[in-house]
Amino acid sequence: MAVHAETAAVTRALLALLNAIIEIDEALLKLTPSQSQEFLGHLRASHDARSECYEQVKRLVDLMEKER
Repeated sequence: MAVHAETAAVTRALLALLNAIIEIDEALLKLTPSQSQEFLGHLRASHDARSECYEQVKRLVDLMEKER
């Protein structure tokens, strides 16, 4: 049971991190001119990485639920 509790805590922390990154991206959009192609490229890369991370965390949670 302790392993499940620790895994759940790690999962919650990862989701909190993803939410923080979303907030950072939103703040950057307000502070930086959207005409900068380099900036927009980095923002897209950040979004893609965040989406992939979210999918991996979601799969982990699904696996944890199946093992219960």
